[in-house]
Amino acid sequence: MERCKMKRLPSVSVKLASIICIAGFILLWYVLIAAHTTGLVKSCFIIYSIGLMVVTSYWSYRIAEWVRIRNTQSVKNIFAFFFGKLFSPRALKIFEKIRTEHQDTIDKIRGSLFREASPEDELVISLINRLLSALFDLPDFKYGQKSLFSYSLLVAVHSLEDFETRVWRMETPEGTRDGVKTIMMRDKWKLGVCISALASNLGRVYEAEVSSRKASAEVWNPGREELYTFALRHKEYGIKLKPTQENFHKIPTNYLLHYIVNSDVAEELGEEVFFEVLDSLSPAPNSKNRIFPVVEEGNKLTVEEISKSKEAVRGGRYCPPEKKTKEN
Repeated sequence: MERCKMKRLPSVSVKLASIICIAGFILLWYVLIAAHTTGLVKSCFIIYSIGLMVVTSYWSYRIAEWVRIRNTQSVKNIFAFFFGKLFSPRALKIFEKIRTEHQDTIDKIRGSLFREASPEDELVISLINRLLSALFDLPDFKYGQKSLFSYSLLVAVHSLEDFETRVWRMETPEGTRDGVKTIMMRDKWKLGVCISALASNLGRVYEAEVSSRKASAEVWNPGREELYTFALRHKEYGIKLKPTQENFHKIPTNYLLHYIVNSDVAEELGEEVFFEVLDSLSPAPNSKNRIFPVVEEGNKLTVEEISKSKEAVRGGRYCPPEKKTKEN
């Protein structure tokens, strides 16, 4: 795979605010010493110190939140990490808790895609973080999983397993097998399957109605913002099931895809695979789509696993299905 382009910290405003604060702090100390610490200057210094603390805390949290949630798993700014932890809201703590609970599954997905650490590994971590931002703590009403995020990860795991059982053959314009292209494109197709699997249930956010618990209740609009963003503004909110038609979630999935698939992901996939991903997530995919049957099988295996695990709780036994080699 080609090396992906990682995003840099946003914000001229962050840098500008920091420069103003530091410059103002130095200037105030100079005035304080020059004026022999008069009462007025002392008052100004106290007010400015309080303002400086508020501004620093706010922007430190914003940097930490952006670095850790939007970009990568690692924290490269120690200052931002410290203040981000100190002033993090309830939603960020829930985000980290959910991610920690599913770390083993996330590592399994990463292990299926990459044998060793690579720039693409961070791209996938970033994508999964954005998926969690979109779904957050939304429950899986349909299959009874703890969260829709958990279900989506399981679909990705089973889809990647099914991918390995298939023979992927790329062809030349003349219709003959292109061995070189088959080898070169395999990793991109694999990543495309993973992305399609993770996003395949994204439209199910419309099965839930989320509203804040306030006098003037605000209802979450999935098309306007992620649930995590909504949770940052509202400490308490209620979630209830909303009646929808069967397979309704397939209609808005592509509409919500921009929440998790950015330009870096699209560039990494390449035009051919990216368009296949888009088609696989549409309500009526092309009959020749390579990704759709793999993700459908992943969904099927996930439902079977959930069903078998429920039977196991009631005293039944779960026997994993035998893997068969398929040609795609």
